[in-house]
Amino acid sequence: MVPERSAPNRGTRPVSPGTTAPVATPPAPVAEPPVGDDGMVDGPPPIQAEPAVLDFGYIAPSAESKGTFKLWNRGTKPITVLAIQPSCKCTTTNDLADTQIKPGEFAELEAGLDGAPLPGPRKANIKVLVDGYSRVIELEIKAEVAYPLRAPPGYLNVVKGQEQKGRLFVESIDKKPFRICHVHGEPPEYIGFDPALDAPRSQYLIRWDITKYGDKIPPYWIIVSDREDCPILPIRVRHESTIPRPVFRLKEYSVNLGAMEPGKPIEVVVDMEDPLEPIVAVATDDARLRAELLSTELDNGNLRARIRVTPRPDADGLVTLPLSIYSNSKEMTIPAFGIVRSSGKTGCDG
Repeated sequence: MVPERSAPNRGTRPVSPGTTAPVATPPAPVAEPPVGDDGMVDGPPPIQAEPAVLDFGYIAPSAESKGTFKLWNRGTKPITVLAIQPSCKCTTTNDLADTQIKPGEFAELEAGLDGAPLPGPRKANIKVLVDGYSRVIELEIKAEVAYPLRAPPGYLNVVKGQEQKGRLFVESIDKKPFRICHVHGEPPEYIGFDPALDAPRSQYLIRWDITKYGDKIPPYWIIVSDREDCPILPIRVRHESTIPRPVFRLKEYSVNLGAMEPGKPIEVVVDMEDPLEPIVAVATDDARLRAELLSTELDNGNLRARIRVTPRPDADGLVTLPLSIYSNSKEMTIPAFGIVRSSGKTGCDG
């Protein structure tokens, strides 16, 4: 979960439902499968999707990307779309129900994919049901949710039997140079780079070591950078002690507070996928910040809680804190993290 922001529209020109478009040179027709005793064609419809996979590449957390499939009719007869079925709520489409596609023509299916609040791969499927055919066509859309900085694979795997220390590659997606200010409150341990002699780069190799934390392994290993658009890069720590124990079904089990100023509130959202027990209060036992519930509202079947977080006037630097969420009968604590910088301070000087 991240501070709510407006989602950029990276889509193509909107397409009216049910519209089709001809082409000068239609694709070569394909042979029809045999018709079964039930009158249904025993096979998939003669649809060719362009592109085969709609890949949005990198998208920002909580942003939406849009694109368009062309659904070509490569058969010899008109076909009629019955329904379009996305595999998850993260996917939206235009309505092609009852759209007829003539041989050699195509219909445009607009598809949108919502990015998750935290980095990682994002995939969804869209089923296209066609009248008279026993099988469906499945279309794939995918993206990688990423901050302007990334550190693949985005987590440290330190479960039992795995190495407790290693190396991590950190890079900027736009290839612009940046500086790593500190890593979980400590100077970064670079490999092949000297910050006193070398100019900032667009990628670094750094060491990590979880053994120094003993039994108090943090759920996230926090990289702080001088990028204003990515002050915090959270790296998930996969360990037996950091596995979320859900009391509520949340969309994400952490909150990225980003950059904050002392005394100035910010708003974040927490999405609950199963709103059987509405959130009635939030709190934190970290004296540097104050958390309060502003409102709750239903959004497409999910419960969205709006939370205000205010750093104390004397707060400064990296904050990692537990955020407690309460219903009338239950309580759950999730990790939150951010950086508090005084007004006017930027980069690694803040």
